[in-house]
Amino acid sequence: MKYSRQLTLAHLIREMREASASYGRSTQIDTISDIADIIECQELAFKENTWFERFWGLRHSGTVMCRTQDFGEWEDGTVDRYRIMWSEQSGWTFEEL
Repeated sequence: MKYSRQLTLAHLIREMREASASYGRSTQIDTISDIADIIECQELAFKENTWFERFWGLRHSGTVMCRTQDFGEWEDGTVDRYRIMWSEQSGWTFEEL
């Protein structure tokens, strides 16, 4: 299991890109959207002086980003799962579940 903490945003993006590299084009395109979403979450969390976490699932046909570990209707097709967290004190965390 992979667990990386105190990452910069650039390093987190590399981790996500590496995780999705062996999947199809749809998954890689979704990853770009997911990165944009978590950057927005980080900006909001920074303004609110709080932290956030998201659960990221990789599928052969795309990705799933959730607030909880329950991927719902996409659970069966989700091959790899990760937890992404950010706080001002600890930076980014990328954890394989």
